[in-house]
Amino acid sequence: MSKRTRFVPAAGLLTTTLLLLLAVAPVAASSAYRPDARIRLWAQSFPPPSSCGPVVHYNDPWTGDNVYNTTANHQKVNEDQYSGGDCFVTWQFQISIQNGGIHSDRFTVKATGPAVSSDSWKVTYLKGTTNITSQVVAGTFKTGTLSPGASQVILAKAAYLGGQDLSRLVTVTSVGGSTKDAVAFAITEYY
Repeated sequence: MSKRTRFVPAAGLLTTTLLLLLAVAPVAASSAYRPDARIRLWAQSFPPPSSCGPVVHYNDPWTGDNVYNTTANHQKVNEDQYSGGDCFVTWQFQISIQNGGIHSDRFTVKATGPAVSSDSWKVTYLKGTTNITSQVVAGTFKTGTLSPGASQVILAKAAYLGGQDLSRLVTVTSVGGSTKDAVAFAITEYY
């Protein structure tokens, strides 16, 4: 009769293996469904019949690319606006919702603040030419299904009506995994 020898790993090797498995598991789970919200200033215009100037388009880099948090830390665009003149400006921000995960996914988008702030700002959200403001304010807007690396852009238009500073936080949530990412835009008035 032959004897069988069982291999019993040393306690240190077993502990190291378990720790490695536990350390890797959350990383894999969190990257499976991951929104990557990004933002940039797109244009500045003046509503007709203004003679204050033409539409100015910008080609700013995306802010917040591969940055993930729900506070818009390092994912915020700040603009300053002179409020001493007669020109009421409309600021336009592009918000990119990119699938940073490894699975196809859809994403909901929710913005803070009302669409119209008591005679100070009117904020409109557009997908192409379709007005999606009420859905974005309610947090019910969903992107189409995006494959890994694909993105969808929505436009935030902030029309100055006179008054105070503006700040909006836009949170993007994975439908598949409930993970979140956020960007923000702010306009500060000066005289």
